Amino acid sequence: MRKQFNTLVQKLEAERVKLALWRSELPKIHALADSEYRPLAQRFDVHRKQMLLALDRAYYDKTMGKRDKHKLVELICSTALDLMGCDENDNDVKAIYNTHSGGDFDLEMDQENAMMRKLVANLTGVELDEDADIGSPAAFFETMQKKMDARRRGCGTGRAGAPGCRGQAGQTERARGAPSGGGGQAQAIGARHFPQTCQCLAPGPRNRSWRAWSQDCADAAR
Repeated sequence: MRKQFNTLVQKLEAERVKLALWRSELPKIHALADSEYRPLAQRFDVHRKQMLLALDRAYYDKTMGKRDKHKLVELICSTALDLMGCDENDNDVKAIYNTHSGGDFDLEMDQENAMMRKLVANLTGVELDEDADIGSPAAFFETMQKKMDARRRGCGTGRAGAPGCRGQAGQTERARGAPSGGGGQAQAIGARHFPQTCQCLAPGPRNRSWRAWSQDCADAAR
């Protein structure tokens, strides 16, 4: 038993060294992303938009057959969504998407956000405001943290009727075993639903992975 304990202690110390090394290297990784990767990603998006415009022009070419047009629509819409994940206020890209998808990007996002708020309420009992910023994983976690901290402070004062205090035990159960505390529940939701690829390089804008994730959650909440 003693030998096993010493072995576990040694393994723990080795992992602590790895963690310390990772933390020390993290600023270098962020600096590398800012100096090299981000400019490349921005140039890539410039070229993707040029490609999107070319695809849009090709769609209206008289020589384009019906089958080819169908394939173009799929490529145009997926490319437009990717681009709006970086800048959803690009009206040129948005107009192309709306034209070829037959939908309305802004309306779709409003509906997805509404379903996301419903999902969060079902899982945690926290009702997010209609204007809550949940446009990216970082914004979602920050919004959840603030709401759950406010609920915890209200319940701590003994005000049983404080917003979010009623049925707190049931809310915790709906959170499916989330750790106690605002950050714990928010992180638990993220751990279940956020894909690893959905971490945005730039804070704020919604990327394609986040949009796809929110759509999956919206479908599950229906």
